[in-house]
Amino acid sequence: MYLPWSTPEAEGVSSAAVLNFVNYLDSLEFLHGFVLFRHGKVIARGNWKPYGETQPH
Repeated sequence: MYLPWSTPEAEGVSSAAVLNFVNYLDSLEFLHGFVLFRHGKVIARGNWKPYGETQPH
């Protein structure tokens, strides 16, 4: 199943705020990945090595 994508601004979120959020997440040692939704659409996602989007964990 594929989820619809959009941009942060199109969904009322600042890209700068998303970047600040990602930078914060990057400082956490235990995070493997995240998906950020707004209005039912993916507006950001990321994975930290060694985990990838297709690797179950």
